[in-house]
Amino acid sequence: MTSWKFTTRAEDAWESMLADCSRAERSIDIEQFVFQDDDIGKRFIKVLLQKARAGLRVRLLLDAARSFPFSNSLRPAELKRAGAEIRFFNSINPWRVKYVKWWPFRDHRKLLVIDSTVGHTGGVGINARFQGWRDTNVRIEGPVVNEMADAFKRMWESAALHRFKRFARPMVDADGFQFMTNAPHVHQRFVYYALVNAIRKAKKTVYLTTPYFIPDLKFFRSIRRASGRGVDVRILLPNQSDHPFIIDVASSSYFSFAMKKGVRFFKYRDGIIHAKTAIIDEAWSTVGSMNLDSQGLFWCYEGNIVSTNTEFARDLTQHFFVDLESSNEIQHDEWEKRSLGQKLLELSTWPIHKFL
Repeated sequence: MTSWKFTTRAEDAWESMLADCSRAERSIDIEQFVFQDDDIGKRFIKVLLQKARAGLRVRLLLDAARSFPFSNSLRPAELKRAGAEIRFFNSINPWRVKYVKWWPFRDHRKLLVIDSTVGHTGGVGINARFQGWRDTNVRIEGPVVNEMADAFKRMWESAALHRFKRFARPMVDADGFQFMTNAPHVHQRFVYYALVNAIRKAKKTVYLTTPYFIPDLKFFRSIRRASGRGVDVRILLPNQSDHPFIIDVASSSYFSFAMKKGVRFFKYRDGIIHAKTAIIDEAWSTVGSMNLDSQGLFWCYEGNIVSTNTEFARDLTQHFFVDLESSNEIQHDEWEKRSLGQKLLELSTWPIHKFL
């Protein structure tokens, strides 16, 4: 039987992950986009050192680009001496110049698997700058954790071979859960396809939370058409993201086109919201690392829990409406009164949307 527990703040997610790492008896597998040797990173390193010295299998898989400062510190050598294994995904090095076309493909997943029985995923990185952010992490136990462990294994092997392995099509367990991956390869964008299909089939509601909203035209058409046929489509974004210049301007370039079809946009005003969730008809839902921008949908390796469990969807729906209480809705009439300069700035981002 699958069980889960959500946290909605980065610091609460770290405490939950650290507690599970401390209780580990056989293995700890961590896959992270950002891992820094700061105050929170030091706490994770301390536990990993203790467990590795105690003889547990400790594996740390980090994105080579975004965890570059950590990779060039003394910490990896210290962890290896203790018995931990560390790999950096898709290194950007002069001697790998023949692989330059692969350099943009980053491992954006946030995954923790303890003893192959407890899993964590969501949007929280190991970086103190996330402190105070509104983010969603789920701690889960059940058959789906086996899929999470297998997904980690495939990326672990890819990092060693410098060759990108294909991911298996995820299976739905008896409780309606999958760990679904998204990869920058044809027919490997499982989360993207599943989300678009769910939106196309939506009958009542589509609730999306994302820090960045720069979708491709297929995804954008799916939400406009859903709203056009009477589905309540709401999209929650931060009032200002951690990339407020190009990214936020590019996101806002979609608002007018979507609101004309009835799509509703909300801006979260209580700090940065970094959660990546979707709930369709309160019956299909997903939470994980995938943002609704070109990087998340097409350029990065991502991992999400996808579920048809109605209680799971109900929990995420409750979070969504709590967040709406701390948000302001963008009014279409007021939005259309923005300055010509702002409109031209938004227009200027369209040629680069597929790279953002």
